[in-house]
Amino acid sequence: MIVVGRTEEKSRKTVAAAPPGSTVAARAADVADAIAFLASADARFVNGVQLPVDGGLRASSGRPRMF
Repeated sequence: MIVVGRTEEKSRKTVAAAPPGSTVAARAADVADAIAFLASADARFVNGVQLPVDGGLRASSGRPRMF
């Protein structure tokens, strides 16, 4: 899998570092769900943040692999 905006080598490293079960690249529906949340009343106190839609990749970067 090639990740948009990355070289093939960086894409391989990104895929290898992905958490188990992660698809690495977000689907259009994943992004749409995040947008729908931000547009809803549930997000009324959410402001001034970046909301990465990356399947937890950024949250796990730099941590040692457990398995």
